[in-house]
This record gives sequence, structure tokens and C-alpha cells, in this order.
Amino acid sequence: MKAVATTREFLPDLYLEPLIIFSITLQGMNPEENPGRMVYDHLWAYMRGNVAHVALNFNFESSKGIASYGKCLNTVLDHLENGGLKE
Repeated sequence: MKAVATTREFLPDLYLEPLIIFSITLQGMNPEENPGRMVYDHLWAYMRGNVAHVALNFNFESSKGIASYGKCLNTVLDHLENGGLKE
């Protein structure tokens, strides 16, 4: 009988470059049920902490909500361009 390696033995061969998971959800939704957050929670240990989750909420019912979303998005993009995105 031939021995077979377990899945965990292959983990060092994973692609471990930094990964950012963006979640854009409707304001008022439960953050614990966010699919992006669930993916982040599952990948964190395998990626050895080399993964980030960025959650943005939107509410396009008013011009104020649209402006707020645009401001948040611009802030995140600015942090990405300048290397300032921290946990």
C-alpha cells in the first residue's frame, strides 16, 4: 500500500503573495454573514496572516450616501497606492 500525503503537507507550496479581499455590501447587512469575511476567516491561517479583508458599505438612497461611499473608496485606493493599508 502506498502512502498518500495529506492536504496540509502541500500547504508550503501555496501561493502566499499578499491578498486583499474586498467586500462591498448594502448598509445594514450583518457583517458576520458577509461572504468576503467568511473567505477571509478561512484563508487567514493558510495564508499565514498574509491576507486582508476590506469591507465597504454602501447606501445609494441619497446623494450623501453616494458621496460617503466615494470618499471611502478613494481612501482605500489611496492607501493601496501608497502602501498604507494596515490591519
